[in-house]
This record gives sequence, structure tokens and C-alpha cells, in this order.
Amino acid sequence: MNDICGSFDNAIREISNVLAVTGRVVPVTLEDITLFAELDDGTIIKGESQIPIRQISSNKKIKRVYLEPAECEAMPEALKAIKEADAVIIGPGSLYTSIIPNFMVKGVAKAAHEAAAMKIYICNMMTQQGETLGYDLSDHINAINEHEHSLRYCYAIVNSGRIPEDSALRYMDEYAKPVEIDWDNIAAKGIKVVGDDFVRIDKGYVRHDYNALSRCIFKLINQEQKDSIF
Repeated sequence: MNDICGSFDNAIREISNVLAVTGRVVPVTLEDITLFAELDDGTIIKGESQIPIRQISSNKKIKRVYLEPAECEAMPEALKAIKEADAVIIGPGSLYTSIIPNFMVKGVAKAAHEAAAMKIYICNMMTQQGETLGYDLSDHINAINEHEHSLRYCYAIVNSGRIPEDSALRYMDEYAKPVEIDWDNIAAKGIKVVGDDFVRIDKGYVRHDYNALSRCIFKLINQEQKDSIF
């Protein structure tokens, strides 16, 4: 589609039309970029798909991720969308290979920080082999803040529902477990934690119940808008 449409952003628009996507998908950048990760022992890993594979084999924590070229420019449409948003919703997704890299594109974190919109972080249901084993809620947030200090959250949405035992056992083979809420550390950050049962099991895997999650998000946005009026 990139070849047919002449550019990546046009390809995204055409695919969105074909798939009847509700809303608008905007690439964060049109530049060719490569994601790198540095582990605690100084090992450098090149490429998004290689990061979790080599992290697992080395058993070293990810110290940081970075992009090359470092000064890649953001899509103006992406920055505009962030600045005009009612809410900036971050996650869920792979912490080091899906979420953090977006904020490392030049101007994105600044746009999110300066936006009047409320900022909501949606934490993953489970820790992830190759990226976040042993991480609790504050560890996820700290990892983002260590890469971009200016980002401040209003809310963190987390699952407080019970994971079925058979599904939890499936994840134990990867040493993964439900993300725990470390209330004291989160309270010190001034973030309001919203917990609810978002558990949905899809072919044995733990997923967010997108209906319950969307209701929670809209409730927060509506309440915030009412509070701002009064």
C-alpha cells in the first residue's frame, strides 16, 4: 500500500478506509527509524523484534531504549491531534517497544505535556516476558518517566479483577503474572488509580474487556469536563 499510495501516511488513510476504521489513525513519524535497547550490562540490541528475544536470553533488565536517528521529526498531524485532544490515553501495549518509542519522537512528549487534555495511562493486565517481568504499576510509569520526565498523568487505569486460574497458569510458563498495584508508591506520584474488572479471556490469553474499558474512559472524561465547568 505504501508503494501504491506513494507515501506511508496515504497508505494508512487508504487502509483505514478499506477496513472502515472508526476514528483516525495518524503515524507518529514518516521517517525510517530503528529502535535500540541498552541492557543493564551495557549490551545494545538493535530492532524492535530482537529486543524481547535477546532480553530473555540474557536475563538482564532493559535500562533504556532509544531511536536512530534521534532527531526524527513528528508528523504535524500527530502533534495537532495531541494538542486538540480531550484526553491523551497511553497504552495498553508493550512498554519498551510499543509505548515509550512514540514519546521519543521529537515534539511528541512536549505536545502531550502541554496539552490541556487529561492524561490517562492504561496499564497492561500482565507483566511481559522480555520487557517487564517483575514490574508493578509504578515500575511501568517510572520507565516512561525515565525516558521523558515532562509527562504527568491524571489517572492510571488498572485491572482489579480476578484472572482465572487456568489462564494464570498458562502465563507462569513465561514467569508472567498480573501487574500488581503498589498503592503507596503510586499515591506519592499524585496519580489517581482507577481499578475495575477488565478481564476478558480470548483463547486462553488475558485481554482487556474493551467495552468495560471504554466505559471507564468515557466516565473519567465526562466527569473531568463536568468538574471543569464548575
